[in-house]
Parts: sequence; C-alpha cells; structure tokens
Amino acid sequence: MITIDGSSDPEAQDILSALFGRLGDAIRQQESRFIFDFGSAHFFWDLPVCIPGHVARTLVEIKKTEPWKMDEGDYSDKPWMKLEDAVAYMLEKETTLNYGNFNRYVRNKRTRETISELFDHVTRTTGKPVVMPLPNWRFWKMDDCCNGHDFEFYDAVDERQLVEGFERVAKRKRVGGLILVNPTNPLLQDISEKACRAIDAIAVKYGVSIIVDEIMRGNRPLGDRDSIGRFFTAPYIVEGMSKRFGDRTVLEETSYVLAPKGVKLDPVHEPRNHFRYFAGTFLKAAMDYASEDALDELSARNRAFDLGISKTCPAIKLFRPFNSCLVTLLTLPQEMKMSAYRFGKMLARNCSIDTTPFDSFYPDKRAKDSSILNKLRITVGRSVIESIRDGSRILGEYAADKIKEANR
Repeated sequence: MITIDGSSDPEAQDILSALFGRLGDAIRQQESRFIFDFGSAHFFWDLPVCIPGHVARTLVEIKKTEPWKMDEGDYSDKPWMKLEDAVAYMLEKETTLNYGNFNRYVRNKRTRETISELFDHVTRTTGKPVVMPLPNWRFWKMDDCCNGHDFEFYDAVDERQLVEGFERVAKRKRVGGLILVNPTNPLLQDISEKACRAIDAIAVKYGVSIIVDEIMRGNRPLGDRDSIGRFFTAPYIVEGMSKRFGDRTVLEETSYVLAPKGVKLDPVHEPRNHFRYFAGTFLKAAMDYASEDALDELSARNRAFDLGISKTCPAIKLFRPFNSCLVTLLTLPQEMKMSAYRFGKMLARNCSIDTTPFDSFYPDKRAKDSSILNKLRITVGRSVIESIRDGSRILGEYAADKIKEANR
C-alpha cells in the first residue's frame, strides 16, 4: 500500500473508500483462480490514499449532485474539471502534440471498447478491414467489444517486419486501417521515429488510417511520455486510464480519443455531464498527487520479481523498456528444451502460477514465428510485493528444476 509521508489524510481515505472501496493488501487476489497471478495485465493498488481531503470532499459534492442538473454554466464557479479539460491538462504536461490537428473525445468506456469504436468507424468509412501486426493483443477474441470485426494480419516480430509487412498489405489496397500498440504488446518494443515516419508515408500513399494505442504511455517515467502520434500525419490516438492509475476507480472505465481534425465520431458514445465532471476532477487529482507514486509502486513490484528470478534461475532473461512498465518479457533459456506454452501450462497446474505464453497473442490455427515460442508475458499488476517475491521464487525454482531434468 502506498502512503505519502506526512500528508496522509484519514478523512480523505474514508471518503474515497466509501466512493471506490478499498483494495487493501489483498489487491483482489481472490478474484483469480491462481495463487500467483502474473498473467492478467491489470493494475490494482490503493490510489485513494494519495488524494488529499479537499479533493475527496469535492468528489463527494459532485457525487451527490443530481446528474440532470449538471449543466455546464451552473457550475462554472466550482473547483470541478470536465473530463475533456483534464485530458487536455494531462496531454499538455506530457506531450508535444499539436492539438489544433485533432478533435478530442472522451469516453466512459474501457480502452478496448473505445478501440472497437474506432474499428467500427474506420471499417464503416472505408469499407475495408483493419490490419494488425502479430503477435498482438487479442482484439479478435474479445466477445464483449471487438467480436465481429474482420481483420487482416501480418507477422512483425521486429521493426523491419513491422514496416515492410505493412507496406506489402497496404499495396493490395484491401485494408482501411492499421492498429499500432506502443510499446508493442507483447514484445514491448518501442516503435522508433524512423519506423513511425515510414509507416506514415505508406499510410498516406495508400489511404490507410493509423490507430495508435498508447495504453502504457502512463507507465513511462515522468518526462518521457511524449506520444508517437506526433510522427504521423493524421492519426487516431487512444489511451485509457486504468493502466496508469489502476482499476477499481472511475478511471477504470475512462478513455479518450484524439481524432484527426475534421473527423466526427458518433456522439452516442459520449458520456453524460455527471460522469464528465466526476471523472475529470478525479483524473486531475490523480495526475497531480498520484503519478509518481504509481510509478514507484510498479517499479518496486518489478524489482521484487526480478530479484526472485535472479536468485533462483538467472538463466531466465527479463526485459522491459522502462522500470515502471506494467508488463515484462520473460525468455526461457534454450537449455530448458521446453516451449513457453508447455512451461506455462505446467506452472499453472503444478505451482498455481498464471502467465501468458506468446502463443495466445496469435489467432487460433495461425502459424507462429519460431522466435517467440520460448517467451512469456509477465505482469505484476495484480499482486502485492510479498506475493510477487514468493511467486517469482517458485517460478524460478521450478524453471531451474526443469533445466536440470532436461540436461541429465
């Protein structure tokens, strides 16, 4: 649990607990069927303890106000902030984007649902499907938001393939959009300016819309959060707040879209004024009072995981693009002589440890690149440090045993 020395406010914590509930040290471990959940990339932590009392009382005031009375002009004298303004505040602090090139939209929806809305928009306006580099997050399997979309796919395990594969697909003139997740998920590669500009030139030439998903931008160190959207001519840029500020608050279902100037998205998806003010005021407070603490918490959890692995199985390689990244790339050593898929199954069955093998980042029955077959995606977002220490130690010991068995 995070506390701010000398500034914790018991009254504020009680108020926010009433609004959001308290995660406490358990951090919802009971929601998983695994003792050690390193597979689900959610971020559970006690953000409310970072919020000062005067903000907590403001949130209560908004919460008690009848939604139908929330006309903008009636509350101009109150210390409330609309969600659109809070997003603008965040982007102005963190990025160099030219806002004159965008229409800004906010959503009372999870990131995946907002991206699904953009898939609908691009497919409807172009009459063509979206193309997706692989491996990638499982948009094609999300029954609650993305099911029913048609996708094209191409393999891209490195930046060269990301650019060249897109060019091959775009030349056929059968796709209307490209989804880019940065850093790439699950490979965690930061897409370079050179690659972005090459992709942009291809997209402009063949009339393909670019959708940039920056779901983990808020996990990056302060001062290193600029958007790769600045390298594209007319991108759609999407981010949700749950990865940077955690689940189990109003920000769990808060996201935004920057759409190219002149593009109008369906107004039916816009939130009501009551949510706009409540989520906006909370987002501004989280930015001001919780940003550094969230990074510190994630970094501490990652250090605990790394320590457990290094002590028990140093042959395992760990990679993340920055210390506070919510997810980690784990590469099994060749001497284990076992695929990550099989190892993950054995971890789940014998150690009650959940992980995500890279096989799951491909559509069913699609051939996988051989270079990913020894890789797992790990996340520490659902676990407290004590549990991470135990789980990583057990994982490392189990891997070490399998290496010994394979080399007898």
